[in-house]
Amino acid sequence: MPKTTASIILGASLALSAPCNPCTLAEPPAKPDGKGAMGTPTGPKVQTLKALGLASTSLSRGADFAGAAAEKADAEKLAGVASLFRAMARVQQIQAGLMNAQIAALGGAVAIDPESKPIPVGQTAANLASALNLLSGLKETDLPAWRRACADEGNRDAVRAIRWTREGTIELARFFKDAGPAGEDLKGGKHDYYVSRTCGFIVEKLDIQKCPVCGKGPDDFQKVN
Repeated sequence: MPKTTASIILGASLALSAPCNPCTLAEPPAKPDGKGAMGTPTGPKVQTLKALGLASTSLSRGADFAGAAAEKADAEKLAGVASLFRAMARVQQIQAGLMNAQIAALGGAVAIDPESKPIPVGQTAANLASALNLLSGLKETDLPAWRRACADEGNRDAVRAIRWTREGTIELARFFKDAGPAGEDLKGGKHDYYVSRTCGFIVEKLDIQKCPVCGKGPDDFQKVN
């Protein structure tokens, strides 16, 4: 199972003994029924905010990497591979936005984890391997751990956002696996992908009645090539 930087950070970050900074982990105002702004029991939500912050950082780093990898593929005259990387960038931008919305709803501050480093960009073959490794680590290790952290504090909205992200990541990883080690199946011209603006789910053909993840219709999908 791939071991990512994010999963290493998570082990230390989610320790229950970690100090809570009241300036960045502010509790949402309570409603009259004793529940927080998102309908969940009030409380500091320390684990939830840390998990969402790590997820946001990993997805933002992935989006930046994918954008740079797309430029590299274009320079190497691999237009089809460049299209896939641009689609990955858009998917992870939307997914990071899901995390950021949950952080803001809980009164937390959206920021890149200072311990996180940008993902290096090399030749396209190496970038394809890096992308698949990143996505595999997210779907198999990191996202399930972050989802458990949110579930432990009863935050159903955060759990849903991470579940949507994992389902979209599983599908995106399939595209990279199908592309082959050197993108041999994508060596033609630009390739069209369609990405849900709501959840980041990706399809090759817009022949669906609704998104299998968020339930939005075809009009919600953005063409990326």
